[in-house]
Amino acid sequence: MQKKCLVALLLFVTGTYFYSEVARFVKGSNYSSSKEDLALQAVQTRFQKVKAECGQICITEQAKTNVIGKGWYNIVRKPFSCKKIFNYDVFDSSTELEESPHKIPAFLYDEFTYQGRVHVSNMFRNDETPFSKYADWNKDMVQNLVTKIRHGIPTSSYGAKAYSSLKLAMHHTKNTGAHVLVIGSQKPWVEAMLLEQGASHVSTLDYSSIKCDHPQITTYTPPELTAAFLSGTLPVFDGVVSYSSIEHSGLGRYGDALNPYGDLIAMARAWCLVKDLGFAVVGVPTGPDHITFNLHRVYGPLMYSHLFANWQQVYTDTDINLYVSEKHRKRTYGGGFFHTIHVLRKNRTFFAL
Repeated sequence: MQKKCLVALLLFVTGTYFYSEVARFVKGSNYSSSKEDLALQAVQTRFQKVKAECGQICITEQAKTNVIGKGWYNIVRKPFSCKKIFNYDVFDSSTELEESPHKIPAFLYDEFTYQGRVHVSNMFRNDETPFSKYADWNKDMVQNLVTKIRHGIPTSSYGAKAYSSLKLAMHHTKNTGAHVLVIGSQKPWVEAMLLEQGASHVSTLDYSSIKCDHPQITTYTPPELTAAFLSGTLPVFDGVVSYSSIEHSGLGRYGDALNPYGDLIAMARAWCLVKDLGFAVVGVPTGPDHITFNLHRVYGPLMYSHLFANWQQVYTDTDINLYVSEKHRKRTYGGGFFHTIHVLRKNRTFFAL
């Protein structure tokens, strides 16, 4: 009798351990406590609201994708509501998790990976900035960067190549007298470049609060920009520039809420903020379609076609060999990345939007 009880106990303990380990594997390495369980349930509830409000922007299934032409990538048309895409309560809520999962939660896996068509590797970082911390861009600092650019001195936070690539791409935009929005900025090197090229004003959007006393720069956090847009007080921008920012949206690395479509929503919002025939200059990692979770996305032909939905493809410095190179594939799967730049144009007539 004692042996039978012992065997039963061992089976129960072993089974419980096995179940808990399977649960941890399926739901992510941080999904081990009832508190985290409830938090992920909250993520799942919010995600259903995101999916409902996002409309066609968040549809990535191949059979449901409306391809209307071919550029460097498929040209995709996705009608949507700007008012809905700026729904603060749905899209700009704070994360429910104390820390981003180290793996994509099972219930979001198909959404993040375009129904399993995007390769995933895991490499975790937590770069959340405390709310009490803010960047300080004083007027002299910005002007010093403008002066360096004027004298041909690279000022990019990402090295001389990023600086020269972005400068070359801006030959395809009209910055003189323009009001340009910069998405994602920890150091105002892009802002300084725009001012040096004659932009009349630059607005910057970033997760972190930025204190800036330069008369030609205005800064916003996402809630501030959303409130200004919905109230009708936000200006219509001539163009938008983003370098090494959008690829992080929705991955949780910077304390943002998990959202498989964070990058697609960011580009859709940029479309709403720019005047018709206005431009977008976008620099993100390029290679075989891949997600290094929670670090960044790497964009190939599939992910680019959805990222640039409703935008005309005007210019790129991308070498198509990046999509097929075995050396670059191994580098990408190992967490490496290589930025390239695209210039896009908003054209309502072309897309019938």
